[in-house]
Amino acid sequence: MRSSRVNIGLAVLVAVLALAAWLIPKDRNDPPELTPLTPLNSEDVADIEVHSTAGTSFLVHRLAGGWRMTQPYNLPANGPRIELLLALLGTPVYEQFGVEADRLKEFGLSPPRAWVRFDNLTISLGDLHPFNQKRYIGIGNTVYLIKDLFAHHLQAGSEAFLSTRLLPEELDISEIHTPQWRLFRRPGAQLAWHLEPLAEGISMDLLVDKVDAWRNAQAIRVDRRVPAKTDDIQTVWIRAKEREFRFLILPAPTPRLYVEATGLSYELPALKGLLEAPGERAR
Repeated sequence: MRSSRVNIGLAVLVAVLALAAWLIPKDRNDPPELTPLTPLNSEDVADIEVHSTAGTSFLVHRLAGGWRMTQPYNLPANGPRIELLLALLGTPVYEQFGVEADRLKEFGLSPPRAWVRFDNLTISLGDLHPFNQKRYIGIGNTVYLIKDLFAHHLQAGSEAFLSTRLLPEELDISEIHTPQWRLFRRPGAQLAWHLEPLAEGISMDLLVDKVDAWRNAQAIRVDRRVPAKTDDIQTVWIRAKEREFRFLILPAPTPRLYVEATGLSYELPALKGLLEAPGERAR
């Protein structure tokens, strides 16, 4: 009986508190609910174009398997980095107001520091607000204030939006040829890998692991870092059916592979291990 009275008392208390919360007016100082910059759904965007005053300019297009850069490179794009750009569409707006076109320059919007076009919608990047350090953004003649989360993305080099994968995903590698060793499949032998020079007693698992390591290799940075000369630089060849990839091994201090065809270099912390012969660490 006593337990029932306690339970009833608690239920009454909860009901009273709920009623009080409903009756008490909200604090007038509570911030209003923020609205997103645009109503666009990021999943519906098919094309993105970016230009900045720093000279950056690139185009990416959405394909069934992910994003691909079409200018200035024709290479897979960095999907997670593209998603950061798309987040601009729904970022909260703290203030907005319309201005005449000749006043856009007061906010760093004529010309803008950078602009991004999502399909047919163009968004311009302006200056920082002098007091609250929020960023002016322009769409047409309307100025918006948002958190300064996107300027460094819009002003980054196009290389920052390239995929960090060294090789295409799911590439069916048939040969890896480094300066010290060669790993390859004989014609017609889909699963039998062969290593030259031959390492006695090495297991097939170690050979397969080496192929997988190269297939899945990812850089921590992709940029344009052209070597002073390439005549005496060692090379790595990766071959697949009707395709081959040639990489130059750039000297220290940073472990990099360079692609002459694109002028891009890939910083690979794991490069030393990739270049070791299969099973070398175990021997």
